Amino acid sequence: MTVLSITHDIDEAASADHILMIDDGHFVEEADPEKIFSHGAQLIQMGLDVPFAEKVKRALATRGVDTPQTYMDEGSLADWLWKSRLKK
Repeated sequence: MTVLSITHDIDEAASADHILMIDDGHFVEEADPEKIFSHGAQLIQMGLDVPFAEKVKRALATRGVDTPQTYMDEGSLADWLWKSRLKK
């Protein structure tokens, strides 16, 4: 089954298998959420945002925390944070 959802809700889009990114009616890119959300600045220029988990990860990185380079949804970020805490 295929479900097509048209949304500006970044957290909803983050749970998709594939994203078609369209800006002002023009096709920009088709990829998985990891690849799409790696374009943080470009998304913001388009009037969009990055998912909450990516915001947290980037905020931690700017504070010197060594964060994974891969895209993480909220669940995988929570798991990583928990495991990182246990290592200390």
